[in-house]
Amino acid sequence: MTTTFRTHMLLGFTVLAGALSGCIVETTTGGGSSSGACLDNQYFTVEWGVDHGPGTVPLTCSALSAAGWSVVLTTNAAAPYTTMPAEYNVSCVDGLLCGGLPCNAAGSTGSGVPAGTEVITAAMVDTSGNVVNTADARPGYPLPRCNRLIVGYTFVVP
Repeated sequence: MTTTFRTHMLLGFTVLAGALSGCIVETTTGGGSSSGACLDNQYFTVEWGVDHGPGTVPLTCSALSAAGWSVVLTTNAAAPYTTMPAEYNVSCVDGLLCGGLPCNAAGSTGSGVPAGTEVITAAMVDTSGNVVNTADARPGYPLPRCNRLIVGYTFVVP
């Protein structure tokens, strides 16, 4: 393969990936045997990227930090698990891919989320809590018992 062909192929995948708004990555980690340890392992890990639409370059970690955006999940669970911010283990590494999509930011929700809980939407919010953009989740991915579920999103900003 020539370098030009590979470059065009990569750009094509980038455009296709940018058109997708949300995905679930079905990766889990092992849980403990006691009920307390089991509940400690029941949470969502959120991976996200932000760009300006299909075919655009993802925003860098420094741009995301300057904007002060964060992600909040809305689930089908009862309170207090209805709305859950990605507030633990928040990190950003430029150039990361999640399921083929650019997603340089990541964080986790609080634990103890009931097994079977599904994400309905993810919202990127500013420092005042105003919604900048949302991404719908694909239904049918319930949180497994004693494990985490990784969900990934690409948010588009003007």
